[in-house]
Amino acid sequence: MRRWLIALFAFVGLSVLVIATRVALADAHQDARRELTFYAREVRRSLENGLQDQLTVVEALRAFLLAHDEIPDQEMFDRFAALLFSVEPSIRALQYADETVTIRYIYPLAGNETALGLRPLDHPEMRPSAERAIRERVTAVSDPFELVQGGLGFVVRAPLYRGDRFLGLAQGVFDVPAVITASLPVADPRFDIQIADSQGRRFWGPATFAYGAESTGVSVGDTRWQVTVGWRQPPPGPPALTMGLIWGVGGLSLILILFTLYREMERAVSLEQMVAARTAALTASEKRYRSLFEMDQRILRGEPVEAILPFLCQRVVELFDLRMAWIGFKEPDGRVRPAAAWGFEEGYLETIRIRWDEGPESEGPTGTAIRTGEPSVMTNIAEDPHYAPWREAALARGYRSSAAIPLRDDGDVLGVLNVYAEQPDAFEEPRLQALVDFARHATVALVAAQTRQRLEEREKVLRERNRQLAALNRLSAAIITTLDLETILEEALEV
Repeated sequence: MRRWLIALFAFVGLSVLVIATRVALADAHQDARRELTFYAREVRRSLENGLQDQLTVVEALRAFLLAHDEIPDQEMFDRFAALLFSVEPSIRALQYADETVTIRYIYPLAGNETALGLRPLDHPEMRPSAERAIRERVTAVSDPFELVQGGLGFVVRAPLYRGDRFLGLAQGVFDVPAVITASLPVADPRFDIQIADSQGRRFWGPATFAYGAESTGVSVGDTRWQVTVGWRQPPPGPPALTMGLIWGVGGLSLILILFTLYREMERAVSLEQMVAARTAALTASEKRYRSLFEMDQRILRGEPVEAILPFLCQRVVELFDLRMAWIGFKEPDGRVRPAAAWGFEEGYLETIRIRWDEGPESEGPTGTAIRTGEPSVMTNIAEDPHYAPWREAALARGYRSSAAIPLRDDGDVLGVLNVYAEQPDAFEEPRLQALVDFARHATVALVAAQTRQRLEEREKVLRERNRQLAALNRLSAAIITTLDLETILEEALEV
């Protein structure tokens, strides 16, 4: 449960950090989008202003041609066109097409000879804008195309009308790279620019954008081009300071919170374990004292020690979850006499010999406890060399460790309480101390029971002696007071 709770808090904390990161990324994305939009609008304004200059040149040429009663001759056309060239260097050529829409004047002629005599209405790339200019009487702009004289360009056509009379077209041919380069704002190395004509055909810039783009329309006379501005490289993410605050401060805060939570949970678990351990200890102590109380009650009821000893062994086995327990008493000849046992004994005490004075049979925990008056523990029966005389029989019955607690009365060792467990190292503190305390209280009760039993036996002997003395007194009185032999014999038989 604790792990799940910590994992839940960690998940929530990481989720908050991830959400904060996503918010920071979204803000950075919005900033990048705003910056992209701003630059796209700037490009659009610059292009529209630059292209308007081209339209102004053609409008000026139309005004010049209509300023005369008749269309000026080639010489006048060339002089005015040269003046316009000096103002707008991106002009490829200025032209006049007559009422049959045939190009008659070109300035400069050098390099543009192939366009002289050309009819725009017969050219698929020129016809749409020429027809619009004539039909709608507006300045029309063609989409960029490959010029017959070479290079990529576009044509601006202004119709010449005097009343309803069509006099021709004033045309300006402009070089696309020169116009766009001159019209674009100061280049920003972070962005690429793509321009497409009214049909969506790209004629400038990269084909695609890998890192996001913003499109906007550019008004070019009577038509509309599309400008797309995109990031040349991945757009900048959130500032390093922001990410540092999120993952540095936020991550550190999350770690501190999780550490504090873990510490408090460990403290709570420790308190729970302490309470559980104390509760278990109190429960075990209560059971032990109940057993001692029951033993005292048996003593008060006058039960003999021989009946109390098995009960004591039974309670030890049950209270301490042992394999077997037995009580033995010290004999003057050096032997240890088993008096009672409980548990999985299976003839163990009949097959072994234990002494407390000297020799290999006195080196086990029983003999050591009687000699020293202190508890003796055998942590591993299978390996301890001192248990060699009894090892085979003990292991066959599942004994893996044992302890011997001396039963002492005023410094004298009366006997020993032997206990056996199914696992090694089973008698460490505080289990051993609990056994010692239990044995000490049990010894007091046993000594009291033995004392009571001896007193009862002595009282019985005294009563018998008193009865015999009373009978002798009656016999003496009968002898003195009567000579009746039969009476004297009856009194003698009662003695």
